[in-house]
Amino acid sequence: MASSSYIQLIAKIQAFCDAHKQIERFDAEFGEQRPNLATESEKYPYVFLSPDNGTPNYDLNQVTVTITCYDIIQKDRDNLNTIVSDCHQILTDLFGYYNQGSDSDIIALSATQTPLNNFDLDYVAGWSMSIVFELEGWCNNAIPMSPIDPSEGNDVTVENSDQSYQVDVQCGDTLVLPDDTYEIYVNGVLDQSFTNPSIKDTTINIQP
Repeated sequence: MASSSYIQLIAKIQAFCDAHKQIERFDAEFGEQRPNLATESEKYPYVFLSPDNGTPNYDLNQVTVTITCYDIIQKDRDNLNTIVSDCHQILTDLFGYYNQGSDSDIIALSATQTPLNNFDLDYVAGWSMSIVFELEGWCNNAIPMSPIDPSEGNDVTVENSDQSYQVDVQCGDTLVLPDDTYEIYVNGVLDQSFTNPSIKDTTINIQP
């Protein structure tokens, strides 16, 4: 799946609306701007996209948007059911197109549709669809930033109780302690020696 962002999602929906033979125009903005934009042209059916919420994940992001589609009702309302049917079908077309994998960049996971009557303006009807899209997720390598050096951990000092053995170790490293070797002298002459791997009677203090 190619890299996708919200602006790329808008571009995808724009391309779908431009290609659909019934849709006359498309806008993407916050929902509060919909009534103002709706009056800028007499071209209908009109499709409008607004953002709702998002759920970021490392592999895949989910973005929920609301897409409305509506048309002008005749004063005698003879075309009302036709509008309701057509706008419902247009939004169903959009969901089906992206739900069935027709575009490899985004996937429509689920959708809920609600009919609209006199929506924003008098004599306007249609449908609203809340739709969840799946986009490609993020990774650290894709973040536009200069590298940050990781903070260095403190070294630790390992020593025995009489400080006859002392060594510094970096955090994260493994320290292999040497075996203790004991030598026994009798009248100044080496009598025997032995190694104690368990280092008994030696206290190890770790100091930050």
